[in-house]
Amino acid sequence: MIFIKIEVINPFLNEEDTIDIFNEFGFNLRKDLKHNSLNQNDFISILLDAERSIEECKFGNRLYARGDVSAYKLRVKDCKNKFGASGGFRFVYILILGESGLAIPFHIYHKHSGKKSKTDLTMKEKSQIKKLIDSIYEDEEDN
Repeated sequence: MIFIKIEVINPFLNEEDTIDIFNEFGFNLRKDLKHNSLNQNDFISILLDAERSIEECKFGNRLYARGDVSAYKLRVKDCKNKFGASGGFRFVYILILGESGLAIPFHIYHKHSGKKSKTDLTMKEKSQIKKLIDSIYEDEEDN
């Protein structure tokens, strides 16, 4: 059995350009937090919940993959409003396997509550995720 350690990154603590890269593809994590009435502590709690799932190899639904780079949508509970994972947040992240083993969130939305609740990603968002993964994969390939 092969074990791969995956580190879940808090993009707010990482280099500022990480969030800017996602903005180029239409994903603004700061706005997502605001629309869902989340502060930094709420977001860290969601990160920890997602990290537990990822460590248990519960990655969520794969949206798109190319090589060692994939995008997943993971259901995460909303303790604040007492929603379980099925009715709570959708945590969208990139998983980069290989030597780095990183999970980087770039979009979060809520199925039922918040200023902009929605049941699924839009077709435009799905298209942008594909473009994002393709650009990361090509960058990985060049290095």
